[in-house]
Amino acid sequence: MTAASRTRPRILVCKVDNFGVDYSINPWMKPEENDPELASRQWHDMLAVLQKHADIEIANFPDDAPQEIFWTRDGYGVIDGKIVLAQFAKPERQPETAHYRQWFADRGYETVEASTTFEGGNIVHHGPGVYYVGIGDRAESDDPAKLSQQFGVEFVGLDVTSNHFFHLDVAMLSLGDHLFYYPGAFTSRAQAIIKKRIPNAQELSESEMLGFCANSIAIGDTVIIPANQHTFRAKLESIGKQVVEVDLSAFLSIGGGGVHCLTNTLPVMIG
Repeated sequence: MTAASRTRPRILVCKVDNFGVDYSINPWMKPEENDPELASRQWHDMLAVLQKHADIEIANFPDDAPQEIFWTRDGYGVIDGKIVLAQFAKPERQPETAHYRQWFADRGYETVEASTTFEGGNIVHHGPGVYYVGIGDRAESDDPAKLSQQFGVEFVGLDVTSNHFFHLDVAMLSLGDHLFYYPGAFTSRAQAIIKKRIPNAQELSESEMLGFCANSIAIGDTVIIPANQHTFRAKLESIGKQVVEVDLSAFLSIGGGGVHCLTNTLPVMIG
């Protein structure tokens, strides 16, 4: 076994003192149902699970940081090994970028500014040099072409059917070697693109989508999924995956997300 093969993935999570949000900018958000204490307990339970499978870094942001900064996936994306900072569509989230810029700068990471709207949760990487983008509430139809030109890799736009799929990771999950998606999230044109490009893609049911199964993450052959999603667990086990469940139900009313939204990849530092 080489040193490289022994290296565990590196994952960033963001810790805040209050996981509550007092506004709503997508259909899943219900501020009146927020339970910040339960969310905090579930976040720590998730952290304990992650630490068994990856090397974890924790970003502690100040009390005056934007309310949704704990959605680590959205603040940046790793595109072709580069850390690309978010250019948020919603004014409520735009101040988050400065905090991520500073966090990376303090640790010696180089970052890149996207030339157009770019939110990490709205990008799904599947296949060498191919990144899918949800076209709807958080991206315009010409954004994929702009991003392709800027970064020299292929961005493919997929039109979504409603704001419930404000980010692509509500409806599409890449495990690297497999892809799952919820057909109802996509227009007929977008479904045709998926079927042509990824003919072996597997469908998620409506109940699996509502359970945020698309917001799972893969760490090697282990997939961390929402709790009590028995049909999805069976699908994963049928393709040889090890499955670990985490209960992040308190986060659904805070913004609509799970372990994928709460984590992000850290690239290898060179030099």
